[in-house]
Amino acid sequence: VLACDASAAQLAQTPPAAGLHLLAADARRQPLADASVDLIVVAQALHWFADAAFFAEVARLLRPGGLFCAWCYSLMSIDARLDPLIEHFYASTLAGCWPTGRGSVDAGYRDIQAPLQPLPVPPFALSAHWDLAQLLGYLRTWSAVQRWEQRHGRDPVAELTPALRAAWGDEGERRTVNWPLHFLAGTPT
Repeated sequence: VLACDASAAQLAQTPPAAGLHLLAADARRQPLADASVDLIVVAQALHWFADAAFFAEVARLLRPGGLFCAWCYSLMSIDARLDPLIEHFYASTLAGCWPTGRGSVDAGYRDIQAPLQPLPVPPFALSAHWDLAQLLGYLRTWSAVQRWEQRHGRDPVAELTPALRAAWGDEGERRTVNWPLHFLAGTPT
């Protein structure tokens, strides 16, 4: 398994594993031989480089019959009380703070025109069981939260916390958090 990221610092955070090789490189210019890989997977990143140069590199690298698969996860859902609060925070409070490309994630990658013979993928979702503190910690990892805080000099998650606390109830209670997964998969045409 070859794991690639443009950031050597990001790769340095990867725990060692047998058979795993790390490579810092641009997704559009891999230092690999033509037709040298069977599978290319892009996890929650295709929206940063989904252009003709990248898909030409995919076609160059895949062996005949090789498969390309990209996936992303969209906004989570928890329940009818919390979802409207989080959706408003995501779409209204943080409007203008999301980086370019986030729209492709929101569209479930349906807006990316890839030169692939598409492969149907059944529905999937990620799930976790979190308490309120875990949810608040996750919200603080959003790049848009960090940009909003830099622009306004306040923590938007702290401002949202009282409403989330009221909707959550017992802060130690764990709730199921679901993120729909979206896929773009196929073989080069």
